[in-house]
Amino acid sequence: MENKEKLSLQGLKKMAADGIASIDVDTAKKKAIAAGNYVSDKAKVVKDSAMAMKDDITEKLTELDRMLESSVTEYNDAYTLRLIRSASLKIL
Repeated sequence: MENKEKLSLQGLKKMAADGIASIDVDTAKKKAIAAGNYVSDKAKVVKDSAMAMKDDITEKLTELDRMLESSVTEYNDAYTLRLIRSASLKIL
């Protein structure tokens, strides 16, 4: 960036009095495009990070669901086996 001298209040008033014609539209346009591109790039990084986190969470939840289902099945099998043994003892 160019190191420009700070404008005084009177200097700003003169620029305002000169009107919009004194504004460098091309430079302002280039800076706006650069700022827009920067924000767009950062938004893409945030989106990619969010998608990676979503995929990671989905994978972990799927694994936890499988573990829970396996535990419930194992518990139900043990409970059923206990009931069968208990019923067998009563018959004898």
